[in-house]
Amino acid sequence: MKKILITGSYGFIGKNLLLRIPKKYFVYEFNRNNSIDDLKKLIISGEIDLIYHFAGENRPKNPADFYNSNVFLTLEITDAIKKSNKIIPLIYSSSVQALLDNPYGNSKKKAEDVLGDFYQKNKSGVLIYRLPGIFGKGCKPNYNSVIATFCHNYINNINVEIDDKERLLELAYIDDLIDELLVWI
Repeated sequence: MKKILITGSYGFIGKNLLLRIPKKYFVYEFNRNNSIDDLKKLIISGEIDLIYHFAGENRPKNPADFYNSNVFLTLEITDAIKKSNKIIPLIYSSSVQALLDNPYGNSKKKAEDVLGDFYQKNKSGVLIYRLPGIFGKGCKPNYNSVIATFCHNYINNINVEIDDKERLLELAYIDDLIDELLVWI
């Protein structure tokens, strides 16, 4: 039985993927209730056949937390894969924000760089999805989806604010993303 690890299993993408993975696979979850030591032990054990790395921070109170959860966690995962002496494919959810100069985008870009370096040195399978805005069931307004925020505000008669009316939003529906992610198992 193939064993899959989902980091960020309580998050928007992780929850949706978890609901759709066929029962023939065993899924380990890593979320805010787990320790990094537990995560490292699990990966080093060699039990894992595939990692979906969705854990990260997108609205921390302290901008330094972007680095801790987006870069440091990625470093810990790649170090554990090296120690497992096993090639474990890793699928990472980055963001189009990695192209922008802001704390979130910079942390996503640094995590991508960590994964690129890891791939070059270890030839372990790495796939980086640089995602646009994702929307759909389970989105939280004022947190992880501008679409959820717009819908929430409209329904509740709250003004919908658009900062740049000329900007075209790149969007993807969560079920379309999950369909794509399931191709890899």
